[in-house]
Parts: sequence; C-alpha cells; structure tokens
Amino acid sequence: MRSTPAESLRQAVNEMYSEATVTAGDVAEVIAFAVQRPKHLAINEILLRPAAQV
Repeated sequence: MRSTPAESLRQAVNEMYSEATVTAGDVAEVIAFAVQRPKHLAINEILLRPAAQV
C-alpha cells in the first residue's frame, strides 16, 4: 500500500523534530545572556535554531 501525501508529510515532520538539537538549557542560556545586557541596550529579537537546520 502506498502512503498518502499527508502521511509522508507527517513522517517527514516527525523525523525533523526527532532530530531537533536545541534544548531547554540552550534557550535558558540565551535568555540569561539577554537579560544581563546593560539597560541602555535594546535586544529586539532573538532567533534560535539548530546549526544543522537547512
């Protein structure tokens, strides 16, 4: 039996998320860095993603 496009997409998404390498600790470290900046600096945006992400 052939898989449907939806099933193929679901499998691809599950594989992608199972390999995610950004941990809660990584996010916490970045937040700690941001809140420790001098008050005269404004951090408007932070974007995190795995380095291996295409």
